[in-house]
Amino acid sequence: MKQRRDPNSFLDRPARRDRRFVAVHRGGSLDVARHRLLASWAADCAEHVFPLFSRRYPEDDRPRFAIEAARAWSRGEITVGAARAASSGAHAAARGASEGEARAAARACGHAVATAHMADHSLGAAAYAVRAAKSASPTCDAQTTVDRERRWQREHLPEAVRELVLSAQEPGSALSKVTLLWRALAVVLLATFSLAAGCSSGGRQLDGTHWRLAEWTLSSLDPADFVLTATFADGRVSGSSGVNSYSGSCKTDSGGGFEIGDVAGTSMGGPEPAMRAESAFLTLLRQARSFTVAGGKLTLYDEGGNESLIFEPAAKQR
Repeated sequence: MKQRRDPNSFLDRPARRDRRFVAVHRGGSLDVARHRLLASWAADCAEHVFPLFSRRYPEDDRPRFAIEAARAWSRGEITVGAARAASSGAHAAARGASEGEARAAARACGHAVATAHMADHSLGAAAYAVRAAKSASPTCDAQTTVDRERRWQREHLPEAVRELVLSAQEPGSALSKVTLLWRALAVVLLATFSLAAGCSSGGRQLDGTHWRLAEWTLSSLDPADFVLTATFADGRVSGSSGVNSYSGSCKTDSGGGFEIGDVAGTSMGGPEPAMRAESAFLTLLRQARSFTVAGGKLTLYDEGGNESLIFEPAAKQR
C-alpha cells in the first residue's frame, strides 16, 4: 500500500524561509511564546470555516481533531510529532472531500496544526480558510466574502504577532522578494541543464498521454490556479510548469518505475505564487520514482513510495 507524502513538506515554503518564522532553536528569531500564539491563531482561522467541512462530512472528525491538537500544542500539552500526525489526518480528509469548500476547510485545519512544526504554516491556515469561505459563497459575493474573512482573521490576531503576520501577508514583503529572487535564480540554473537523450525502447509506457496537475498535498497553493502540465512523447516529458515551459528525458518501466533525466526550460519571471508553484512542481517531478495510472488519473510517487503529484487527463497541447 502506498504511503502518503507528508503534507508539511518544506517545499510549501520559499527556498530561503523568512527567519522571523523560524524557531530560535533552529537559528531563527521566533521565540516559543509567539510560535504558540501563531498556532492558536491558526486554529481559530481553521475553526471559523470548519463547519464548511463538518456539515458535509459529520462522521469525519480528523479536521476537528487537528484543530484541537493545534490548541493543545499551543498550550504545551503535546509534542510536535503528535501535531504532525494530526496534520496528516486532516490532509487525508481533504483528499477525500469532493466539494471545494470542504476540501479547503480541511486543509486549513491541517496547516493550523502543522504550525507546531513550521510556524509559517499559520499563513497557510489563514489562506485556506479564506479559500474555503470564497468557495462556499455565490460568485457575485465572492470578493465581499473574502474581505469579510480576512477582516475576521485580522481582528483575532494576537497583538504580539500582528505585525509579523500582516507584514508577511503583504505582496511586497521581504518574504515575497526573497522568494522571487531565489525562484528566478532556480529557473535560470534549470535552463542551463543539458537536454539528455530519450529513454530506452522499453521505457515509454506513458508516451502519447497528456496530463494536467489536479492535486498535491504539500502546498497551500491550489494547482487549479496554475497551468501545470505533463505531455509524454518519444521518451520525453514536456509541458508548462506554471510560468515557463520545460522539457526533459523520461524513463518508465513495466513495473511502474519512473525517472526524469536532465530538465531544461525557459527563464521568464512571474508572480511570486506562480514561481513558487513552478519550483515545487519541477522539484517533485524530478524526485518521482514510480507511477500508477488508475481511475483515469496519473499518480507519481517519490522514492519512499509517498504520493506526490496527481494528474488528470488534459487535451493535447498544440
